[in-house]
Amino acid sequence: MNDPDLEKEMKLDFEKFLECLDAYLDFYDQKLSKHEEIDIKFRIYSSVTLKYGAKMRANNKFHKRPIFSNIAVEMNLDEIFEYTSDNGVCFAQVLLITEIIMNYEEPMHLALV
Repeated sequence: MNDPDLEKEMKLDFEKFLECLDAYLDFYDQKLSKHEEIDIKFRIYSSVTLKYGAKMRANNKFHKRPIFSNIAVEMNLDEIFEYTSDNGVCFAQVLLITEIIMNYEEPMHLALV
């Protein structure tokens, strides 16, 4: 967070990510018995290759400049009028790509937009 080379968007995203993670861990902790602990591992990726071969990037330094992929997000019908959309599709930038493995369960792959 104190790295002067980090883009301001990435710093904000890390803050939001930690805020959301804290809320999720509070919820997850309620499902555990009092003798269980949360074992958690994170991986943060600068890019990933999607199933159909496209690259998704969230990189602060890619050839000496930041690159954040633009994506289309299909909106929930209940929220469609809360955001500017094009026939129910909003556009955003991927700012963080992560994998979270908790208590040896299947990994969660998340992109913060």
